[in-house]
Amino acid sequence: MKRINQIKFSVLLITACLITITSIAQIDDDFEQWKKQQQQKFQTFGDERDKAFTEFLKREWREMQLMQGVIPDEAPKPIEIPVYTPPVDAPSLVIPDEHPIIEKIPLPQPPPDAQPDVKPPPPPEPRRESKALQVPFFDVSLTILYDDSLKVSLGAKLDKDAISAFWEALSHSNYEAFLRQVQAYKSQMQLNDWGYALLLYQIAERLYEGDHNPSHLFVWFTLSKSGYVAKVGYDADRVYLLLPSVNTVYGVQYATFTDDSRRFYVVAFERDLKPPTGSLYTYDGDYPGAERLIDFKLDRLPNVGNREGDRTLQFSYKDKNYAFNVKFNQSTVDFLKAFPSTDLSVYFNASLSLKARFSLFSALKPILEGKSKIEAINVLLRFVQTAFAYKTDSEQFGKEKALFPEESLFYDYSDCEDRSILFAYLVRKLLGLEVIGLDYPGHIATAVKLEADIAGHALIYKDQKYMLCDPTYTNADVGMCMPNLTEIDPTVIQVGF
Repeated sequence: MKRINQIKFSVLLITACLITITSIAQIDDDFEQWKKQQQQKFQTFGDERDKAFTEFLKREWREMQLMQGVIPDEAPKPIEIPVYTPPVDAPSLVIPDEHPIIEKIPLPQPPPDAQPDVKPPPPPEPRRESKALQVPFFDVSLTILYDDSLKVSLGAKLDKDAISAFWEALSHSNYEAFLRQVQAYKSQMQLNDWGYALLLYQIAERLYEGDHNPSHLFVWFTLSKSGYVAKVGYDADRVYLLLPSVNTVYGVQYATFTDDSRRFYVVAFERDLKPPTGSLYTYDGDYPGAERLIDFKLDRLPNVGNREGDRTLQFSYKDKNYAFNVKFNQSTVDFLKAFPSTDLSVYFNASLSLKARFSLFSALKPILEGKSKIEAINVLLRFVQTAFAYKTDSEQFGKEKALFPEESLFYDYSDCEDRSILFAYLVRKLLGLEVIGLDYPGHIATAVKLEADIAGHALIYKDQKYMLCDPTYTNADVGMCMPNLTEIDPTVIQVGF
């Protein structure tokens, strides 16, 4: 009897398992069917959207006049920077007894020596046979799998019919699988919006073998499909990418459209791009569903390589000389060279690379520890004022170009905004103090929030007192202002708020 019961139990158990497996299989089939239905709905929506947009592109083009680039500050910068010479009988800086002493400055983790580990994403499900495209992106080598549907011929004649046909052909390609790969690389390399656009262009250049026009049309299509607002314009022989931005882009031609306050900037990924002569054929309206604006904000520096550069910096404070070697990330510098000129807040809120931060903080740590916060600020002022040679942007670059903190360690020269950007970063990260940027006509300085009541120039911002600190006014301490600026109220640039 016991044996019979065991057999009955086994039969029941097997039956239950079979029912469970069948149920799971049915659930899997139902899920797959549901997924295919959703994909079909999405594909149908995409097809309808692309069909309507293709028809729109065949009709709605007109000639648009381009506006000249925005100039950040028309007031000239000083060719020679002023030097503060204290009077012979000038009293020494009085630091309140209660002002805190900097006892210990923690160091960041040492940077890795190896190149960044950027792994290829899982292979896509190609509609056709996949090919591998090797794409160098600064000092990282990427592998993109694609099929020939992504290589669209533009034809010999550049006009609205050719461009609409290009869009239509790409809309039937396997672009979804392509974008999944690129967006995976974007995440791994910590690319901001501009870095993503630059990556798409670099891939397009490889895919279209350096042919300018289809490369720009490809970036236009893939940015639009990624949800960014983008347009193109064309003249007799060239296609230009037009992008609106959260930020102002300086020194770049732009177009404005009816009932649209946004500026669409003529984007140049390559330095030798011939600018338009004054007008382009383009269209009103956006691709349906594309709503994001390019944001140049650079909260994190990109992970585009670990090539090292170095330089020696030296300065003096209170008759004591300091000299040390600092390292920086040359791969990061190369990325930043390709950055358009934009709002100063973008530069003020950017970071240093792990390599530069560890190197510079290690050198400044023993100099600052044991000093009051006010004296530590003066040490950092003297460092930024005198360790870097001065030249205006027009002298060094032939145009306005603010430097990110990493770039100030690379270039031989810097001017007022570059020094202020680096100084603000060091005060925030080494001393833990709040800083704001100060925008004067033809000059940029900073102010530091201090609780101590000390003499000097100050301003109230958000009900808090900030003491003027000028990283360009050589030998000037906390609270000292250039004589020609004492009666001018600057515009405040928020930093780290």
